[in-house]
Amino acid sequence: MTFDVSDVGSDTELEMRPPQSEQPRLYEYAPLDTTKSQIRLLTLRPSTLDQAGRALPVSCELEAFDVDDLPQYITLSYVWGPPQPTYAILLNGRCFEVRENLFNFLEMFRDNQHNTHHIWIDQLCIDQQSSIERNHQVSMMAQIYRRCQFVMAWLGNPPGSESDPITWTEENTLSESSVRMILENQYFTRVWIIQEILLPPEIVLVHGRNWIAWPQFDLPALKQLKAVGAATTYFLIGARRMKTVGSWTVNSLGYALFTFNKHQCQDARDRVYGLLSLATSDEHVPEVDYRKSEFEVFVDAVTSISRNVVFRRHLTGIFALALAMKLNVLQRPKGWFTDTSNPDKILHHEECHLTPSIAEGSLKLEVKTGDEVYEAVFSNAETAVSAYSLYARMTA
Repeated sequence: MTFDVSDVGSDTELEMRPPQSEQPRLYEYAPLDTTKSQIRLLTLRPSTLDQAGRALPVSCELEAFDVDDLPQYITLSYVWGPPQPTYAILLNGRCFEVRENLFNFLEMFRDNQHNTHHIWIDQLCIDQQSSIERNHQVSMMAQIYRRCQFVMAWLGNPPGSESDPITWTEENTLSESSVRMILENQYFTRVWIIQEILLPPEIVLVHGRNWIAWPQFDLPALKQLKAVGAATTYFLIGARRMKTVGSWTVNSLGYALFTFNKHQCQDARDRVYGLLSLATSDEHVPEVDYRKSEFEVFVDAVTSISRNVVFRRHLTGIFALALAMKLNVLQRPKGWFTDTSNPDKILHHEECHLTPSIAEGSLKLEVKTGDEVYEAVFSNAETAVSAYSLYARMTA
């Protein structure tokens, strides 16, 4: 897929229109059949004018499809942003409120020349108020992104500037300042974009009216990231590039949890769920269940990592524990191993097995090395971050 950056865009001026005082009835989702593999796809209607020549609200149609009978579609990757303000659009003729960043995209894209496909957008295509449906759809993320035609990575509108912030060199390559501006975008800080970059067949970056094909961005980005030592983003972009040439560097859920632990999300459970689609096909992964607490999801992650073949050898238990602990944000440790007389004996033993269990509201981790057993008890998931100290010892 090739994008001619010079002629891609929209002549429609972007404007922020707040919800009108008189609105149609609120949109209500018809439940998906969760016994099947179904998703909803969106059709974004071109803009139309009323009798006074004013643009009518953004209008979309939602339709459910079985994954084995999907039309061609594209997916949107973006930052949700703060919950306020919200803006009114029409879904199947009914009123629906969306956050500002998504509204900006819909306003831009509805008259764009590439608006010829169905679109998958999580904020609209998933009933976010239904835990059952969220469980069902999040478990299908790998299919959704692998089957799409391409992903649009929406970086938002240029902030407070009438001039075009994207500039090109005489060789038709992105300028260093443009690459730096893209890399500093909030987009690259969120958990969900990791799978959205690594899984789809193609990616295009969209910044305002600028469309930038991924191959125009990744090499210049890697050069800048290497110079400043931004390891996590460097790895993400590098892993995408390696994937396109037949290699694959994110090879397990545990590895993904460790590598991308600094990425942000609004729901702490998504530190696990947002990376499940990167697990290998033969890997044990926790079941998606948004009815569970953060603590329960944490325990599921530890349990799953400890069962996977890749972690059943050297440093199995401690490495799995350290990976999972880095999902938390608490800085001061409150729990510790009851026997810390010789941590190096644990860390360097050839066989190390981890057994998590819950008792009386606490997480108990039993680490067995040979004939010796070490035990850790944490009063809740957050306190388990103390295990990061073991990771520090391991990598010192």
